[in-house]
Amino acid sequence: MNATPTSLRDETRNRAATSNADSRILIVTNNPEHAPWITRGLAKSVFAALPVDVITFKDDFDRIGSPSPALVVLDIEEIAADPLHYLKQIRQFAPEAGVLTISRIRNADLASRLLRAGSSAYLTDVEADELLPAALEHVAAGERFVSEEVMQGILHGMVETGMGENRLPIEMLSDREMVVFQLIGQGRTFREVADELGVNIKTVATHCNNIRRKLHSRDNRHLTRISRTWVAEHHPDHDTDGHRAGTFR
Repeated sequence: MNATPTSLRDETRNRAATSNADSRILIVTNNPEHAPWITRGLAKSVFAALPVDVITFKDDFDRIGSPSPALVVLDIEEIAADPLHYLKQIRQFAPEAGVLTISRIRNADLASRLLRAGSSAYLTDVEADELLPAALEHVAAGERFVSEEVMQGILHGMVETGMGENRLPIEMLSDREMVVFQLIGQGRTFREVADELGVNIKTVATHCNNIRRKLHSRDNRHLTRISRTWVAEHHPDHDTDGHRAGTFR
């Protein structure tokens, strides 16, 4: 997507500076060490005049709405963080805020789900250095923003939805089932999935039963195999233990 034209950029900057004068920016992250890098990017954006607060995923989300933020930056380090769960909490406490999601995971399906759930923009961490100012201009203008590469992935997924009897009907999974499916595909055991999501193993087993039914998988061994195949095709930058090459700034 192209950046906002100069005239609209100036108008958007003025609107962000005046209409949100008593508001703030809230960074929600599972790694507070990312906050300084994000804050530096915000200082160069249309939201530069607003103060910045930081909370972690372990904090009380009641803090999100007081005072109401003009912008929430949802910073995701791993798929295990279940970004859709946290986005829904953000929307509960700050329904009017713009939400920019920054993820270490380049995943068009996740981006599409986040946008449908209320995220205003989605960037991977490697895209953010270049595209963060443009993304924030679109968010301030009430528009959606993803990179051209992610958009192509979303469109490709839409085309695949109607292709072939052997296509995996991944869109049938709920948001939480999708997280479980991807963690299994990254090599996690049921126990490890339960620990990472903070639920008991019976809950994970229930999710897996639902996933098998929706994906027409005959047993857990088959589910593990197809999930690993799917992750290898859609997340080539992850190994089977779910680690991504490279480091965050």
